[in-house]
Amino acid sequence: MPVTSVIQRTVANPNSNMPSGGLLYCCSLSVIKECIKGTEVVEYVKGRMKSASLKDLCPEDKRRIANLIKELARVSEEKEVTEERLKAEQESFEKKIRQLEEQNELIIKEREDIL
Repeated sequence: MPVTSVIQRTVANPNSNMPSGGLLYCCSLSVIKECIKGTEVVEYVKGRMKSASLKDLCPEDKRRIANLIKELARVSEEKEVTEERLKAEQESFEKKIRQLEEQNELIIKEREDIL
């Protein structure tokens, strides 16, 4: 079953076996964006798509969608912060490597001069 079907069925069926918190971990950001477009939530009914607006959903489903969107925003922000930190650490390590290589070259030259 494609991941989009799982998400769509879970959003449409609150009694699904899949925990709502697991949705974000089993799919990509683009898949979630495809599933929630503007104010529409897509649900499959007997192989055909049926479209409903958010106002047609019960308050519990609206809350679940809002929570998913909040979680998506939090995870996206966390990802950006982690990527920035990784980039800074990588630059720091590269700088340290260059320093060590220069130090190594100096040691080699000093050794050659001694011999």
